[in-house]
Amino acid sequence: MGSNYAGQLGIGTTIDNYIPIQIGIDNKWLNIAAGGVHSLGVRSDGTLWAWGYNGDGQVGDGTNVNKKSPVKIGSDNDWISIAGADFHSLGIKSNGTLWAWGGNYSGELGDGTNSDKNIPVNIGFENTWLSIHAGWAHSLGIKTDGTLWGWGLNTPGELGDGTNVNRNSPIQIGSDNKWSNIAAGGIHTIGLKSDRQEFCATGYNAFGQLGLVILLTVTLLNVYPCVYNLPYLVLKISIRTMTQGFVKLL
Repeated sequence: MGSNYAGQLGIGTTIDNYIPIQIGIDNKWLNIAAGGVHSLGVRSDGTLWAWGYNGDGQVGDGTNVNKKSPVKIGSDNDWISIAGADFHSLGIKSNGTLWAWGGNYSGELGDGTNSDKNIPVNIGFENTWLSIHAGWAHSLGIKTDGTLWGWGLNTPGELGDGTNVNRNSPIQIGSDNKWSNIAAGGIHTIGLKSDRQEFCATGYNAFGQLGLVILLTVTLLNVYPCVYNLPYLVLKISIRTMTQGFVKLL
């Protein structure tokens, strides 16, 4: 339901819809993801489907034409996980390989370039990807060893590598191997660790989206991924600032 000007609802029209409506008659959908104005789905047979806005190739069918109904992407049947952002898409196959397609202005596809791709392309040669998450123009992934990786836009520090430098290939964020969950906002990131359920955040904070109460820019990720034991008086200060490295939300 919702806006449908680019066919992102997949109902065969571009008419907005204000109540839930069934998409087709299939009952084999296993996984779904919503991008900015496009949608993705994996069926129980492992095939990948997509629809909606495709101006940057984020549907992944080899064109830049919007799709009003789900279209099958390629012929592979081993997709298990997908993520959609405003202009790009990510996927993991059952063999643990990472794939990306769509807009690539800031390197968010992670293929070492800044060129858009309108079909899924394999990112690197590793087969240990466990989960993926897509922000507005940055991407994040956790590997099976618990390490965190990021790439793409990093101007407000949403990658958490302690810099403001965009990355067009995945880079490891810190040295910890205890990441259990990660979520990408538009230009900020939050993460959860497994050891003591530490909740961390990094990136833009103009609206308080990091949930912090410190008046400083944090660049300590490569020293210690989460800042501990901040002074009580500092914690009492209401802030709206940027951070460049993960900070612990106390």
